[in-house]
Amino acid sequence: MNRPNVPAGMKRAFIILFALAILLVAGGLIYKKQSLAKERDARETELALGPKVKVATAIAASNERSVSLSGEARAYANVTLYAKVSGYLKEMRVDKGDKVKKGQILAVIESPEAEQAYQSAQAESKNKKVVSERIQSLLERKLVSQQEADLATAEADMSSARLKAQAAQREYQSIRAPFDGTVTARFADPGALVQNATNAQTGALPLLSVSQIDQLRIYVYLDQRDVPFVKIGTPVTVSVPELPEVLHPGKVARISGQLDEKTRMLLTEIKLDQDDSNIVAGSLINAILKLTSVPGIELPSDAMILRESKTMVALVNPENQIDYKEVRVLENSGQKVKLASGIQVGDVVALGVGNSLAPLTKVRPLKEEAPK
Repeated sequence: MNRPNVPAGMKRAFIILFALAILLVAGGLIYKKQSLAKERDARETELALGPKVKVATAIAASNERSVSLSGEARAYANVTLYAKVSGYLKEMRVDKGDKVKKGQILAVIESPEAEQAYQSAQAESKNKKVVSERIQSLLERKLVSQQEADLATAEADMSSARLKAQAAQREYQSIRAPFDGTVTARFADPGALVQNATNAQTGALPLLSVSQIDQLRIYVYLDQRDVPFVKIGTPVTVSVPELPEVLHPGKVARISGQLDEKTRMLLTEIKLDQDDSNIVAGSLINAILKLTSVPGIELPSDAMILRESKTMVALVNPENQIDYKEVRVLENSGQKVKLASGIQVGDVVALGVGNSLAPLTKVRPLKEEAPK
């Protein structure tokens, strides 16, 4: 069987196409090989340069720092008033929120027994005084002895003293304000039976509470490390959580002088004047103290590394190699840390590397990050 003859031109075309296909395949293989070689070279170059790391330059720490503390605002003075004589509450002249002056009568107690005792002492004193004067007259005429005259004088003096005591007891029927302030609580109404609270206040009914709130005592507790830097007169700014942007100036007024044995904290009192202040006695407050600080070196907190049970930083040396240095931390605010030793101002430190890099590993420092 004879095969059909293929034209010579078509044969040449097939050969040319086949040759082109071989060239394309060969070119693709060569290009792929070259690309792989370039990628391999790039990886080797990158490995030789080391991993990219963020860095920060150590700077001198500020000699002033802020300490934020939580505390409680209390009235400068606060007292709960009780009755010193038993009886019935006759009048209640003030109520919660009323402003009062020192010595102002706030309530009146009706005590028939105390009133009767006063009148009896008054009558007795008057009688003893008349008797004493009569005996003195008789003594001048030699009708009585000196002893009788002295006895009458003594009895008159004692009855006068008893009258003064009863007068003082009678005065206790009026409940007076001990200082200028504000009535912050009222516990009884007219007609209530009140008991003498001299011996025990447990069973006695309180009448009123009066507070001096034109000034406040702010109580905060200082950590032991902050105690050496706080003195009487240290300036403070105070705010409440509801209005953190409204700051009220105050000063440290008193320091207890002894750390709490359990917490190792120091009770500190801040004096705050209440000039149009929105802080109410009993409020929780935030107090910021501006304290001096010891010299140190400052870095971002993520520069810290715990390695071999030691606190270290990853120093980047001039050859861009990691060199671990042990450091001593003075303060750590969570964002930045102050170091006492281990590195110098101007040293470059890697951030966030942890223990992932071996000593003398070469790295590529990225843009420096300043401490926040």
